[in-house]
Amino acid sequence: MIRLGRIGYVNMAPVFYRLEAEVEEIVGVPTDLNRALLAGECDLAPISSIEYARNAERLRILPRLCVSSEGAVDSIQLVSRTPLEHVRTVAVTPESATSVVLTKVLLPEAEHVPLGEEAEATLLIGDAALKSAFEDPTPHHDLGRLWLERTGLPMVFAVWAAPDRPLPGLGELEEALVAFDGSVVVVSHDRYFLNRVCASILAFEGDGVVRYSIGDYDYYLEKRAERLASSAAPPTTASSTPGSERLITAQRPRKLKWSERQELETIEDKILAAEEDLVRLEAQFADPDFYTKHGQHWQMFDAQLQTARENVSQLYSRWEELERIRAER
Repeated sequence: MIRLGRIGYVNMAPVFYRLEAEVEEIVGVPTDLNRALLAGECDLAPISSIEYARNAERLRILPRLCVSSEGAVDSIQLVSRTPLEHVRTVAVTPESATSVVLTKVLLPEAEHVPLGEEAEATLLIGDAALKSAFEDPTPHHDLGRLWLERTGLPMVFAVWAAPDRPLPGLGELEEALVAFDGSVVVVSHDRYFLNRVCASILAFEGDGVVRYSIGDYDYYLEKRAERLASSAAPPTTASSTPGSERLITAQRPRKLKWSERQELETIEDKILAAEEDLVRLEAQFADPDFYTKHGQHWQMFDAQLQTARENVSQLYSRWEELERIRAER
């Protein structure tokens, strides 16, 4: 039976939920699993990416599984009332290896001390970071977001690794780990993250109002602001001049023009093509060798990716507009 490491944080739940495989689970924090895997006490585990880098000649990774983010990760927080550029001491959690090294990269002048000692900033990960972000009013700085702002790159915090030797059943276990086909409820205040994952919005706006919107979160907010502004505007009244009276009437709904009907008939195909182009570009960035192959030109690829995202968003917005005109008639 394979001894499978499991990080005991809530963000691991989707991977292990209803895992259809016979395993012996070894639960611990990342640094515990790092040690257990290298000591031969565990056959497969999610370990700190920095620990894999330090021991790559002894390990192999499961390429379809990792803990990563492009922007905020939420579960890794640097907590400080001191502006980050003035932080000179950081109390670091003993549970993480990657985050500690990343903090040193982001704040190279800061000295690290054990968690619990007095410091100008505190590094938290996992459930402690999520809980602190909701309960502690002290400013929180997400390391995933800081890394993206600094480099423009995504960050891999943990990888699934095994010793570089034959392990019967490893392929079947990998399939079981990636086979989750349920739903994940994500609680996030990160607009960038929502725009990345949402193609449509089902918004509960209060007072029993539920509204469905095609497009990303920014587009929903834009349309919601327009509706609120429209409802708050004073009603149109009659305008009068001496000796005469003129009523201002609302513009009547119109039919789709012939060109708009043609556009509506083809827009779904355009959206599919645009989404395929976006998937292709995102797959390039997801390639483990991307920055080795294209490191000098990553900004050009990133610009293409941003353009593709904007194109998809604009097409969805146009589709919604055309459907609205047709529905009004």
